[in-house]
Amino acid sequence: GEIYSGHFFDRIPGVQFISPAALRQLRDGLPGDCIYWINACDPASLCGVGNDAIKSKLPKRLPTTHLVFHGSHLVLISRRLGKDLEIKTTAEKLPRYLQFYRSLMNRTFQPLKTIRINTINSADVRESPYLKTFLEFGFTLDYKTLALRASYT
Repeated sequence: GEIYSGHFFDRIPGVQFISPAALRQLRDGLPGDCIYWINACDPASLCGVGNDAIKSKLPKRLPTTHLVFHGSHLVLISRRLGKDLEIKTTAEKLPRYLQFYRSLMNRTFQPLKTIRINTINSADVRESPYLKTFLEFGFTLDYKTLALRASYT
């Protein structure tokens, strides 16, 4: 395939590479309302990039970390396969961002059978203002965690 090299993104040092289709999409503008998630270790992820402007906003590049975006806005960080969440949105908007859990549980390669959440924004899940939203999504409240089991997906 054909790729272009150059400088396409500010504050990212070094040569950058892009496909012609991706370059056209950048020129046309990215859809601002699309919701997507990415593993922190994905080649497209900027987690772990040595740029100070980016490093302070993104988590470490670990295979158990996932990021959910709404357009260019980071709305949720899931660490340790969901055990620790950092939510950057309102409870009303949250259900549409939780769909990535269904992908983790329904994927063909090593699907997760259960996802347990221990903390939300560094606090106990039982005291979270998001608790009702998670219960409505299909999580159950266990002793000290929220649990989503594959049978609920």
